[in-house]
Amino acid sequence: MCVLNVLVVDDDRDAAISNAASTDHDLVLRDVVLPVMNGFEARSAIQRADPSARVILMSGYWGASLEDTALDEDAVDVIPKPIDLDALTGRMEDISCEWHSAPDIA
Repeated sequence: MCVLNVLVVDDDRDAAISNAASTDHDLVLRDVVLPVMNGFEARSAIQRADPSARVILMSGYWGASLEDTALDEDAVDVIPKPIDLDALTGRMEDISCEWHSAPDIA
């Protein structure tokens, strides 16, 4: 089993960006719909603060266009709310093992 350091943020963009900048996270789970900055903008800011962070976007507003946009915006994945914890755990394990087994590019 691989281990990930995960940051989960819902409706608090400042915590997501400042935490991503100050702490090493392997994965960030972030809501798409926010009052000030949408999840796509927050994902970009998080990855500027920590280029190695992988971001999974979450949304209660589901549709193929949302999934396409999220993946076009370089999100690792987008998952519907309410969250299926078994599916999320499985996806996080897949990401962890893929990331830890990937060859280092230097």
